[in-house]
Amino acid sequence: MELTADAGGVRQFLAYLDHIGLDKAALGIEGLDAALKGSTRSMPVSANHIVKLMARAAEITQRTDLGIQFATWLNPRGFGPLALLAEHCNSFAERYHLIERFIHLENNAISFDSMEEGDEVSLLCDVHLALRPCAHQFIEALVALNVRAGRAMLGETWHPLRVEFAHAAPPSTAAQWHYFRCPVVYGADHHAFVLSASDYRRRLPQGNTELLGFLQNHMAREHANWPADLHAQVETLIAAQLAGGNVSIGQIAALLATSTRTLQRRLAETGADFATVLAFVRMQIVREHLAQPTPLSLARLTHLLGFSEPSVTCRFIKAQTGTSARVLMAKASNGKAPKRGAPRPKTGRRSAMTLQVSIPPRLSRARGKKSR
Repeated sequence: MELTADAGGVRQFLAYLDHIGLDKAALGIEGLDAALKGSTRSMPVSANHIVKLMARAAEITQRTDLGIQFATWLNPRGFGPLALLAEHCNSFAERYHLIERFIHLENNAISFDSMEEGDEVSLLCDVHLALRPCAHQFIEALVALNVRAGRAMLGETWHPLRVEFAHAAPPSTAAQWHYFRCPVVYGADHHAFVLSASDYRRRLPQGNTELLGFLQNHMAREHANWPADLHAQVETLIAAQLAGGNVSIGQIAALLATSTRTLQRRLAETGADFATVLAFVRMQIVREHLAQPTPLSLARLTHLLGFSEPSVTCRFIKAQTGTSARVLMAKASNGKAPKRGAPRPKTGRRSAMTLQVSIPPRLSRARGKKSR
């Protein structure tokens, strides 16, 4: 399984580093920073990024509470629909069950669980085994963010009964005690925060069942389209980076926390290469463009495909379909079905790519449809 996280968390952490004045050059992330700036869209990147960035930043700044401070500073709504659950669930228990169900849409290296004993409920927060050695700051930020959500739901004066971390205690735990306002135990069996069963199940006045149902349906659709393997992730990242020509195999490799050579090798194992996947994504955009009631201009299509000149777009379409761009566009305008483009690489499965090109009407309406 590829460990991936939505790029929103990494973007927020890089913004936090700017906020505290840390020179990001010390982190050696020029390629990642440039790739993320190429698009503001939701897209899956390596889950390694946020974990290792937090560990390295804490080491450079000598701040053992960096994870706590980041959780205090960040904007929860930057994490998408999952962040809205705290505002509309009928109880903290309902929120936690939904987070447990859909957290993989935000970060599939994270897992949640709950244990109930007597009048106490322990809410466990963990990270994939491969990331644990350097995940201390990340874990503390994760627990702190969930406690922050608890305060948003149960009141700003609320605090857990205790907080537990499986890793060793830092030299000073004053910041952790100050934030959580309860005993903080290190060297525990797991990472968790503990609250009373009555707080966990308390019915809340801000619950909005209708809006919550809408959010659940939205996340269920996201689950069905979330790219689960490398090939689908590369397609999604290309689609997010393509407009304006901001895409290269080096940028995609940086977002996936791997080298260009490794990415080429792993794509070859699926029977494809970067150029083939790039051409497939471009033809998906062409087909969506031709299906519009009023097709875009050739200049606009050129921009969306990441080409510099309309003539390059014309040559690309001609090479892929055997028909000139003008003929295809004329047929589309007259209501005739355009000639089908190049098939996707033969990998023995459907594409899981979701296109999110920000033009009206949204290309994302194509989600779930079989590629032609």
